[in-house]
Amino acid sequence: MSAAIAYQFDFGGAVSGILGLLSVRVSTNASPAANQIITWAAWTSVSHALGVVSSSVQTVVNGSTLTVSATNGVNQLTATNNVSGLIMPMGSFSGQTAVFTNQSTFSLTFAVHSTSNVINGTSVSIGPFKAQILIWNPQDGNQWYPV
Repeated sequence: MSAAIAYQFDFGGAVSGILGLLSVRVSTNASPAANQIITWAAWTSVSHALGVVSSSVQTVVNGSTLTVSATNGVNQLTATNNVSGLIMPMGSFSGQTAVFTNQSTFSLTFAVHSTSNVINGTSVSIGPFKAQILIWNPQDGNQWYPV
């Protein structure tokens, strides 16, 4: 078994005790072994981030690099057609969250993961009037993980 960081999410507080909020914690096992019990760091609330909405709206086209204007907050996007090939910039710190809302009637799809910096790249799409949460994981090849 190779070493890997694991994340656990709790929506609503049933596990973390942080009621009504989104919380996350990360595994603390430095070198996991088969059948080893996973140990976890403390729960951290990320819901405060969901309340900070950027005042700007980015209009995206094919191949656009998204702007993370609200670090650990909500970034607003719009488009005039279906968009593909979106790219995320490198994150700033482990566990950084970025939330994107699509305010258009069009789908917004990321580029392949080696270009977009998003795990499962072209499989990750933000549907019309939907939101996408991404979490930065520099321990796994500097990639954003969709939630």
